[in-house]
Amino acid sequence: MLVRNMRFGYEGDDCACGIGEGSTLVEVMVTDPKGRNWFVLVSKLLDFERFTVSPVSLFDLTLHLFDYEVNYDLEAAKIREAETEEFTSRDGSFPEAAESSPFRNVIELCRHAVRFCEKYPDEFCEEVQDYFRRFREKSTEEPEFSELLTES
Repeated sequence: MLVRNMRFGYEGDDCACGIGEGSTLVEVMVTDPKGRNWFVLVSKLLDFERFTVSPVSLFDLTLHLFDYEVNYDLEAAKIREAETEEFTSRDGSFPEAAESSPFRNVIELCRHAVRFCEKYPDEFCEEVQDYFRRFREKSTEEPEFSELLTES
C-alpha cells in the first residue's frame, strides 16, 4: 500500500502532550494495489488504542464526536457504518486480530505515529510535519518502510 497522507489531532484539552482527558488521533491515507483509497485511524486514550479501517476518512467525525453540540448517537452510527475493520489493543501491544490484515503495516505505522505525535503540542509543529513527510509516497511493502519505522 502506498502512503498518501497522514493527519494528527487531539480530542480534548489544547495539547496532546501528557496524560489528560481526550484521545490522540492519527489517520493514515493509503492507496491499495487496486487503486482504492483507504483510511486507517487510531484513537489512543491512555493505554487503550482503537484502530478503524474505512474507505472514507473518519478523522473529523471521531475528533468531534464528544463535542457538546454533536449528537453522539447519530455521529457514532456514521462511524460504525463506514468502518470495514476494527481492532483494539491495550498496553501498547499490537492487536492480534490485525496480524493477518492487509492493513497490518499501516496499523503499525499508526501505532508509531501516535506515540511520536503525543510528544508535540500540535499537528503544525515542524517535528510532526517532518515525521509525516518521511512516510508520504512510500510503499508499506518495501523493506525500507520497516527501517523508517525502526528509526522513528
